[in-house]
Amino acid sequence: MANTYSSLFYHIVFSTKHRKELIRPEIEQRIWQYIGGLARTHAMTALQVGGMPDHCHGLIMAKPVIAPSKIVQHLKGESSKWIHT
Repeated sequence: MANTYSSLFYHIVFSTKHRKELIRPEIEQRIWQYIGGLARTHAMTALQVGGMPDHCHGLIMAKPVIAPSKIVQHLKGESSKWIHT
């Protein structure tokens, strides 16, 4: 079909290692913004990113060619690496 449109939304939730409360209030906004930037870098749209001290929620819109596992790999892996450096 020539006029096919797909709109996929994912609610991604991931936690800190051992659910430790590592996301402190003074850095949480920078983390949410960074995760939103990661989504843009990988051709996704972060509609809402937020969370609690021990976990993160993200409402992500992505094209059907991006596997959900890749979405989590990009967002969780790269944000974790950024936080630790």
